[in-house]
Amino acid sequence: MRAKCEQEQYNEMLASTKIKLAPAKQMKALLEEAENCSYDPIANAMKRFPGLTREKAEEMAAAFGF
Repeated sequence: MRAKCEQEQYNEMLASTKIKLAPAKQMKALLEEAENCSYDPIANAMKRFPGLTREKAEEMAAAFGF
């Protein structure tokens, strides 16, 4: 019997690993959060930084070439 290489050992470990699903409440919360998420980077920045105005964010975006 030959020795197994690290890749073979890793593949066997992955194959025997049980998948752990998130609890239903946590999954629903994540889905609701994703639905409420905006794809507008300026709106997202304004949420993360409450003092940031749209005008300032647009000015910064233009300065950085976005």
